Amino acid sequence: MKKNVVQKILPKLGMFIPLLVVSAYSSSADFLGPILRNMQNAFPDASLTLVQMTLTLPSAVSIPSQLLTVYLAQKMTKKQLVGLALLFICIGGLIPAILHHNIIFVVISSFILGIGQGFFIPSFNAILSELFDGNTRATFLGIKGGISSLLKALMNIIVGFLGAAIWSRAYLVFVILIPLILWFWLVTPKGEVGAPLVGKGVGLKGIRGVITPAFVIVTILCSCASCCQMAYNTNIAGFIADRNLGGSVTAGAASAFFTMAKLVVGFTLGLLLRAFKRFTLPIGYGLCALGYFIISRATGLAGVQLGGIVYGLGLGIQMSGGLYYITETVDKKYLGQMMGLYFPAISFLISMSPVIINGISKGVFGEVNATNNFMAGCLGYATVALLMFLYQLFFCKNSMIGKLSGLEDEESADAKEALETAPSEE
Repeated sequence: MKKNVVQKILPKLGMFIPLLVVSAYSSSADFLGPILRNMQNAFPDASLTLVQMTLTLPSAVSIPSQLLTVYLAQKMTKKQLVGLALLFICIGGLIPAILHHNIIFVVISSFILGIGQGFFIPSFNAILSELFDGNTRATFLGIKGGISSLLKALMNIIVGFLGAAIWSRAYLVFVILIPLILWFWLVTPKGEVGAPLVGKGVGLKGIRGVITPAFVIVTILCSCASCCQMAYNTNIAGFIADRNLGGSVTAGAASAFFTMAKLVVGFTLGLLLRAFKRFTLPIGYGLCALGYFIISRATGLAGVQLGGIVYGLGLGIQMSGGLYYITETVDKKYLGQMMGLYFPAISFLISMSPVIINGISKGVFGEVNATNNFMAGCLGYATVALLMFLYQLFFCKNSMIGKLSGLEDEESADAKEALETAPSEE
């Protein structure tokens, strides 16, 4: 069995490794959070919401391009889509490094980053999901999430130092992407196009194969959790500044703490799924809520770091685990098209996060500030955790999450049947 495992995994690592490295830029605007306060000081006439929206605008802009991948996945290989996406990300990211005398150039940069991000994320995750099955898929998605978190932790620190004196210098991190694009293109196999959703001889079979009840429910809950997630990115720098705990370098270091926690979870996700099975994701959401609560009550940097670690552990489960959960709701041949529908829902609520979180802060806690925004995120995470737990408890009793390795022998009829029927378990 061990020999078979090695034979199944090793040929796929040539594709996995370059994807692992470029994944640091999958949500490239996120690691620019530490310079938000410096950017706001550079443009005092710009509203706080506009400055925050430079982080979330890419998610809004990515929605049309993500939806477009549903069609393009039937015409282009995933390698071609990822390569095109990386070019957009590189070009968009370098604009503020050259043109930075007006915030409009940051907005333009965010817009182009969003286009690239929209092409990249569905195609990138579809490639990884097609490589593996079962718990092995979750393990490698977790490793991807962990390594990506490590690289983003380094990016957070680099951005903090580069942008400490002049905020626009932080965008020089996109120069690193140029050789990575070449490496990805030379090493990654060509791949195949996805199965058609509509057309002659297909009917509605393709659409029904993607839009399953499980897909709809998991997508809604994961999207709400992603909205809560952005409360950290858009408020950590302001929270640290409001408490007089430091500036952009401190914010970058604080962000590095939670991304390092995500790294730990990434490498242990397979073990967590075997232990907690279908309840792994709601546990992750609960940890995120607890982390936000600790941060909101922190009076020193140690409290912020502790809350960040707890939040990072939960976020590691949320990001890699949530992605694994959604891949189990459809047949493997529809993964590319499904990702093109799943991520727009995620991106929409991420783009609306400042408005939603600020609205909850105002309505529930009476005032919009960084502390209340963390409490609003805590309330949101706690609600999503409860709903996901109830859904798994009552509607997913036969779930195969955490029960199959994904490397079962092909002659094992029971394992094969379980893998094929897992998407319709609800």
